[in-house]
Amino acid sequence: MMMAAMKRALAAAAVLLATTLVAGGEEAKPELSRVRLAVGGKPALFYLPLTVTERLGYFRDAGLDVEISDFPGGARAVQALIGGSADVVTGAFDHTIQMQAKNQPIVAVVQLGEFPGYVLAVLTKKAQGYRSPADLKGLKIGVTAPGSSTQFMAQHLMVTHGLKRDDAYPAAVLYAPRAFIAEKPRTTQALVNALVRALKWIAPRSAEEVAAVMPSDYALGNAALYQQSVKTSLPIFSRDGRFSREAADTAYAVLKAFDPDVGSAKIDVAATYTNAFVEKAAAQP
Repeated sequence: MMMAAMKRALAAAAVLLATTLVAGGEEAKPELSRVRLAVGGKPALFYLPLTVTERLGYFRDAGLDVEISDFPGGARAVQALIGGSADVVTGAFDHTIQMQAKNQPIVAVVQLGEFPGYVLAVLTKKAQGYRSPADLKGLKIGVTAPGSSTQFMAQHLMVTHGLKRDDAYPAAVLYAPRAFIAEKPRTTQALVNALVRALKWIAPRSAEEVAAVMPSDYALGNAALYQQSVKTSLPIFSRDGRFSREAADTAYAVLKAFDPDVGSAKIDVAATYTNAFVEKAAAQP
């Protein structure tokens, strides 16, 4: 009888342990297994960390099936988010400020790029007459889409004659509605964990290694030029995903200078981003 009682006690303990382990696993499991992510111009080097995360399977490792919808420009990606056809967006930090001005609270949860890394290219036949941004007067400037971060850059360039590289202007980020973050914190954390893991993978890698991970069609038939472009762009990417208040204030100052909605609105810059999820991701092995 004593032996039978002991066996029953051991069995009960085993069941309790198994139940505890399952409960712990369920607690850490993302609320959503499938996440709809919108991006405007995924092949752009601006969004390279997103593609690295996808290609290396880091979303899958975090327990997520991420469906990426690529739109022609960041403004369209924002529309998808507000319209409900996307859960989160990989886009420009600018949008978090602009949407707050429209009473749409969206929050950036991880920074992928520390500065945009955009360039303004001039046609060869026009280049001889170009000396400064003042010479852009009367020219047609192509941007990815109206309302996109490339349009903001062009407008700011014309107003100020350009930013220095060390102004630390936040570039690509992952953002989501504040309600989504509050209701799906484990899903948000899983997304951030995957993206921070990709940033850590990129940081020590050579341009050759990073370019080799990207889809071959992104090179547009010129692998050597694409590899050189990756090499030039590597310094723009964040190493840990953290935001700084100074950089966020820079973005706000730029937008306030020429965006009338932002200029006339009361913006709480601290509410446009959070480092809470990045800090937890940093603690991951």
